[in-house]
Amino acid sequence: MVFSLEYNRIYRLLGLVAVLLAIGCSTGAETKTRIQKDVSGVHSEDLAQGYLAVKTSLEHLNKFVKAGAFSGSGASFMIKIRGEVVNKDNVNEYLGKFQRQFSVYEEAIMERGFADVTGKYQGEATKSCAKSNSLFAGAIQQKLVTGIDIRQEGIDAQFSISLKLEGKDSSIGTGAAIAETAIAVIEPTNSDFYFLGEIRDRTILLKPDVSVLKTWPGWANPPSQSDLELCVVKLERHSTAGAAMAETDELNHEVLVHSFKDGRAAIIAEDYTTAVSILKPLAKKGDADAQNALGYLYAQGLGVERDYEEARRWYQKAVSQGHAKAQGNLGGLYAAGKGVEQDNAKAASLFLLSAKQGNANAQVRLGFLYSKGLGVQRDYSAAARWYRKAAEQGNANAQVRLGVLYDEGLGVQRDYSAAARWHRKAAEQGHPIAQGLLGAMYAKGQGVKQDYSLAMKWYRKSADQGESLSQYNLGHMYEHGEGVAPNKAEAIKWYRMAAEKGHLGAKARLEVLE
Repeated sequence: MVFSLEYNRIYRLLGLVAVLLAIGCSTGAETKTRIQKDVSGVHSEDLAQGYLAVKTSLEHLNKFVKAGAFSGSGASFMIKIRGEVVNKDNVNEYLGKFQRQFSVYEEAIMERGFADVTGKYQGEATKSCAKSNSLFAGAIQQKLVTGIDIRQEGIDAQFSISLKLEGKDSSIGTGAAIAETAIAVIEPTNSDFYFLGEIRDRTILLKPDVSVLKTWPGWANPPSQSDLELCVVKLERHSTAGAAMAETDELNHEVLVHSFKDGRAAIIAEDYTTAVSILKPLAKKGDADAQNALGYLYAQGLGVERDYEEARRWYQKAVSQGHAKAQGNLGGLYAAGKGVEQDNAKAASLFLLSAKQGNANAQVRLGFLYSKGLGVQRDYSAAARWYRKAAEQGNANAQVRLGVLYDEGLGVQRDYSAAARWHRKAAEQGHPIAQGLLGAMYAKGQGVKQDYSLAMKWYRKSADQGESLSQYNLGHMYEHGEGVAPNKAEAIKWYRMAAEKGHLGAKARLEVLE
């Protein structure tokens, strides 16, 4: 049994036929790099359409896989895609290819950013749209559409189109993708038929992709090229369409008497309720700083009930404007799976966007993902590179992590002096782990001249902040008289503190000494 699917745009778009089909001899990394080069200079309209086409094909193929079409009684089932046959023997290979292509498009769009089109719209269309063989455009032109509700989740948007057909209410849905201010929308009745357009403030202008005629079979009554070329759909976000627009009405008449600085001052003063009251109107008005700050307050439950989904919503609005801190904060939600499905790859792409803008916290978190191979291929050199960028900005977490890489020779040549230098920078900022590691270097004489008194000094600073390893090391020094006179009571005191935090070595020493 052969099931034929003509995902024409996936292969025709950007001239990637050879790249997307002839990749059986390439590794995943090589393929991804090649596709990345092809999409780097692509127009955003084509980028949105390519993303949507690959996503659609991936979703369809996954449905067949989950339905067991390629296993059991369906072992002979095949899907023909542009002359390439997908069967039980190569379905996983094709899933991998589609996933790599999807990741490249997603990363490219995330790097450029995307507009926010969420809202309720009214539509109008030119007369030619009635002959376009599009339910979407035709119904708008014939005044059968009573409303269009668009809900956006990152790059993806979902259109819910309300219709009045023969006196009865009905609705249809379709998907869309946004790249910068460009948008691609799938015709609800034909997944190979796209409307492409531009987002202009409160208006979306769409035109059919005429190239669909190249693969439209004659028996299916294709529209004429002139009718498609003359078809234009205009969607306008309006201010009288229910609760969401009522909120906009309120903003249109609202006098904003506060600035973001006032909201930030309220946060610093820990007057979070006031901060929310100041920031929310600004955020609704489109202030990216306010959107990010409001997302943070929702994520932390400060001045409002903790709500990670609401935090995600406000972060996303700021991300769509290229806000660096919001990119990092939204990445944090994806890394932790709070308010969204946990997704380290998504987190990594957001951290990368933020890190490229110089956000030290995002640079540290991206370095951590590279060091652990979470959402990205493990790469200690990349980890060291991002840690260094943040460390040079004075980020203590980055300094201690970079010091560990130098200590262990991961991604950099082992250099105890460099390790001690970075640990010291973090330790002097009060970082307890760095203080303990610097103490250990003095105790061992690694990267610094051995000095038990300095080891004791740094261990003590770290132990006083609750670091169990430093508490254990202090106990060891008191037990064995390293840099101090032997003192069993002091040794037991510090061992007990470490043991209470679960340190197994400390528990073992207590069994011997008590």
